[in-house]
Amino acid sequence: MKQTGSRAGAIARLLAGIVLITAGIAMLFIPGPGLIALLFGFGLVGGQSKTIARGLDRVEPVMRHAGRRAVRAFKQLSTPARIAVVAIATLLCAGAAYLAWTWLR
Repeated sequence: MKQTGSRAGAIARLLAGIVLITAGIAMLFIPGPGLIALLFGFGLVGGQSKTIARGLDRVEPVMRHAGRRAVRAFKQLSTPARIAVVAIATLLCAGAAYLAWTWLR
């Protein structure tokens, strides 16, 4: 890893990464882009930590393979099955949003 920028910038990136990871974990349980926040957070922290960077490097091929398999499986479904999958996912997200809304009220 090449060091660029100041020490204050490195600390700011590390803190931003930790905040994003924390927010991402919270957003896994309440409506929000939790996985995206986690990925950006781990990316920022991984830029400062060789251990986390190595872990991300190990996980990336596995996640890419799983994503490709999911897309391939979805494409092989019939149109009614695709509609059912999207409808179920939408209902689950709406239910989670409703539960979070009623819980946080």
